[in-house]
Amino acid sequence: QRAFLVAGAKNVIMSLFKISDQVTQELMTTFYKKWLITGKKRESFTEAKREIRNKYPEPIYWGSFVMIGLE
Repeated sequence: QRAFLVAGAKNVIMSLFKISDQVTQELMTTFYKKWLITGKKRESFTEAKREIRNKYPEPIYWGSFVMIGLE
């Protein structure tokens, strides 16, 4: 993540360990849809993660996703 931030990325969304591709796709699709509507990155990410948590209650599916950065 450091390389992305040094290169100029304002935010990085990453997982701390390997996650199901299906769950990752659902999270990212939900996040981008919400971000396009609201224009609020961090709130959109938090809400997308909450939706994934409701659908997949086990933390293995949603607990590893983090957003880092300045915005």
